Amino acid sequence: MWGSSSWVDFLRKAGLTANPKKCRLAFDKTNYLGYIIGRGLVKPQEAKLWAVQDWPQPLTKKQVRSFLGLAGYYRRFVADFATIAAPLTELTTKKHFRLVKWNAEAEEAFINLKRALCSSPILVVPDFSKDFIAQKNE
Repeated sequence: MWGSSSWVDFLRKAGLTANPKKCRLAFDKTNYLGYIIGRGLVKPQEAKLWAVQDWPQPLTKKQVRSFLGLAGYYRRFVADFATIAAPLTELTTKKHFRLVKWNAEAEEAFINLKRALCSSPILVVPDFSKDFIAQKNE
């Protein structure tokens, strides 16, 4: 692949080390830290999305925090994540007891976050040969 040297020798010459048993080369996509990365795209792993989709309605603050933790890991895929999640975040404050009082706002936020995360969210690597437009959201 690298001429007469193996790829491990090539890395060593560059001052890097790698464990060949843990390396995967020449794949068009790979799983990495809960994401599928490749071909200029980044998206959540399907198993993680299934976990979000199948998540039961939280009954306690701890369960709400747990859901928000998983959903928050993928917040980059959901526009206005914090605004959508606000009713759920409110349930985790000190003024609420251990058992949360589930209301219509919390239900709507819960459903909207699940829907947004499970609707095949994908990020695309920007094309740096094109112009970018920066906008301020108000």
